[in-house]
Amino acid sequence: MRLSTLDFIFREAAANVRRNALMSLACVTTVAVTLGFSAFVVLGFRNAENLLRHLAQELVVATYLKTDVTPQQRKVVGRRIAHIRHVQGRPILVSKEHAWRSFSATIPDSLKGEVDGNPLPDTFMITVDTPSHVAIVARRIERMPEVDRVNAPYLEAQRASAILRFTRLATTAVTLLLILVTAFLVMNTIRLTLYARRHEIRVMQLVGATNGYIRAPFILEGLALGAIGGAAACGIVAAGYPYLLHLVHRALAFDLPLINPGRQLLPFYGQIAATGAAVGALGSLVSVRKFLRPVEYHVAVQRLRPQDLERLDAERDRLERERIRVAAERTALRSLDAEINGMTKDLNGVKTATGEPKHDNAGA
Repeated sequence: MRLSTLDFIFREAAANVRRNALMSLACVTTVAVTLGFSAFVVLGFRNAENLLRHLAQELVVATYLKTDVTPQQRKVVGRRIAHIRHVQGRPILVSKEHAWRSFSATIPDSLKGEVDGNPLPDTFMITVDTPSHVAIVARRIERMPEVDRVNAPYLEAQRASAILRFTRLATTAVTLLLILVTAFLVMNTIRLTLYARRHEIRVMQLVGATNGYIRAPFILEGLALGAIGGAAACGIVAAGYPYLLHLVHRALAFDLPLINPGRQLLPFYGQIAATGAAVGALGSLVSVRKFLRPVEYHVAVQRLRPQDLERLDAERDRLERERIRVAAERTALRSLDAEINGMTKDLNGVKTATGEPKHDNAGA
């Protein structure tokens, strides 16, 4: 593409924005409001997912070792458990001595003498990265020969996994729905702008401009307006989200693992701006196609219905018959004109012989 063409596209896009300032403002406002609302909804679902993931990490897999395991074997088991996939952090060892001291503090002194020795085993408390991996980690640990039994919260893990899956699906569905709504609103807004300039588009087609040449300024305009609306939505989120977090912290007496409004949201802001630009460009592309009607005959024929083609064929036959009739009449007129010229020459010869003035056929 030549530089002159690029210069025209950018200048035409800027001129379109200036000429339709009110519609451009409506488009930017539409993108900003819909994307801002969508961003708050997505942040709400993400915070809910973080909360569920934090609660799921509280699910602990308790691993009880056999009573004859030596301290050296206990260290080896701990290292092996730490290297199991999906185990988060290092397993916490609760020795049999520490467990007995904690347990004996909860029973009456009269019962302590009836217990012979320390019947409690060494225990590893293990945290798994996600609830869906609790069963996998538990089965891996159960196969170790030093392990007596494993106590894993299977039911709680299944419920937490189901809730997390539902939350992710709901987040995805709501995000796609809001993006479609945003695209629909932007498309209608840009379509109104294009409708006001439909005659200009038609004239550009008739003078030979290609569809891509006509379409490019409008797509660039939609992309720019969408990006500006996305940036405005980022400003709305940056101003409103910290205030909502402040209200939540004031209403609750404890802290929740919510997304911080700092650098953690910078990638999210980029996603909002990119979504706005993409939606604006897509809305312009879809809207401008309606006004790029084909002007060539063969393209128009492809869009006709069968009954329209039959009507055109009949009209073509009628015009062919009319052409033949007119050609025949023209031939007859030429013959008549030749006869008239011959008669004129004969009449002039007679008048010459009699001395009368000649008859001028052209003057007659």
